[in-house]
Amino acid sequence: MIRKSKWWFLAGLIAALDIFSSAAQAQHQARQCDPQTIVGRWRYYKFVYEDRVHPPLSPNLVMEYEFYPNGTNRLHWTRTGEHSYCERRGMYIYRDCFLMDKITWINQKQNTRECASDPDMKVGRETITELDFQEGDLVLHLQLGDKPFQYIWQRMPEE
Repeated sequence: MIRKSKWWFLAGLIAALDIFSSAAQAQHQARQCDPQTIVGRWRYYKFVYEDRVHPPLSPNLVMEYEFYPNGTNRLHWTRTGEHSYCERRGMYIYRDCFLMDKITWINQKQNTRECASDPDMKVGRETITELDFQEGDLVLHLQLGDKPFQYIWQRMPEE
C-alpha cells in the first residue's frame, strides 16, 4: 500500500514534469527517451566533458544504477581494492527525457564515511535530471560549473 506522502510526491513529480513536457516535446521526437528503456541495471564507464570522452577518474570505481519497473531504483558504488561502499534507494519517474528521483533510503549499516558528504546519499533529496539514450547507453546530462557534463552508463546483462 502506498502511503499518502508517496502519492503526494508522485503527483508533484508528474506536475513538475508537465512543466518540462512542452519544451521537451520537439526534442523528444529526435531523441531516444522511451520510458521502458530505463528499466535494467546500468554501469558507469565513461564521461564527456568539454566535448571529450574520458574514462572514470578512478579506474577502481564500480558504480551501478538500477531501475525497476515498479518506479524504484538503486544507486551503489564501491572501489575495487579499497574499503569504500555507498548505496541508496529511491523512487523515480522517467518522462520526456527527464528523470525525477527522490531518495527514500540509504544503507546506514554498510555505507562508508565518505557517503555522508555525497549529495546523492541524502534521504529526501529530490532531483530532476535530463536523461536520454545514445547508441544503447544511458546518458545523464549534468552541468559542471557552466559546462555540460555527461555520465555515460552501459547496460549490464540480467543476472
